[in-house]
Amino acid sequence: MKRIVVTAAGRKEYLSILLKYMVHAKKENEFDEWHLWHNTEVQSDIDYIYNLEKEYDFIKVLPFPDKETIVKTCFCDGAIYADGKMVYAHTIKYFYPIDGVNEDSLYLKLDDDIVFIKKQSIQKIFNYRLKDTEHFLVYGNTINNVAMANIHQNIGVLPSDMGKVSFSPIDKLGLYSGDFVKFTHNNFFEKYDAGLLDQYNFEPLVIEDYVPVAIQAISWRGEDYSKFEGKIPPNEHDEVFQAQARPKIEGRKNIIVGDTLFVHYCATTTRPYMDNHRDILSRYDSISNEYLK
Repeated sequence: MKRIVVTAAGRKEYLSILLKYMVHAKKENEFDEWHLWHNTEVQSDIDYIYNLEKEYDFIKVLPFPDKETIVKTCFCDGAIYADGKMVYAHTIKYFYPIDGVNEDSLYLKLDDDIVFIKKQSIQKIFNYRLKDTEHFLVYGNTINNVAMANIHQNIGVLPSDMGKVSFSPIDKLGLYSGDFVKFTHNNFFEKYDAGLLDQYNFEPLVIEDYVPVAIQAISWRGEDYSKFEGKIPPNEHDEVFQAQARPKIEGRKNIIVGDTLFVHYCATTTRPYMDNHRDILSRYDSISNEYLK
């Protein structure tokens, strides 16, 4: 099966870091193609992703739809703009039906602000996905994923000094506290510097009760998405549909592959805080240069 990584793009400041991991992973034959879903109206970011397509033969950009197409295909009832800005959480729905339903392909979606990928993690996800037909989604073990912070605290790799995070995607501490996000990243830096990243590992973990865990790093089988043509229903967020609603319909739970490791930079809820702590992003940029030598 073809192994396709997809990323809704693109914020250059994050994507430029992710790119380095993807170039390395491609050299190691961890995947076949990387599809960038053009999901922005910022011209400098647009120029960047299309230049990537020209520079790398394994990168393909899927163009951003016009507003009329969005209304017809994104199933968001025309509620496209907020305060004059595009709501990209809605427009991403356009891409799944056109680039997520090939029955002969395995897909891995990575957010464009994944700023660290442990070596061989992409390969491990695809290998697991190829063999596993039981679960609906296969998740990568993701730092700064609210629910997975609960797992990391339970296995002792993430201290509970600031409080305990529940296994819920809307946990107040995990989702809204910029200080906690900073603490989470600094904890990763400590483990990275000490060569202790394996402490984040855990055995494959089934997500019980259809808890809708955030989807910064998820894999699906194209044959599964072809059943519903990749279409996400009206007024339903793509994360909730994929992580909860569709698995419930099929009676198939999701699972996390714990011996992989991805780092998610931040959610929308903490982005203003993180924008004032640019040293963290700079550290990830530096790590990508030294880690991938």
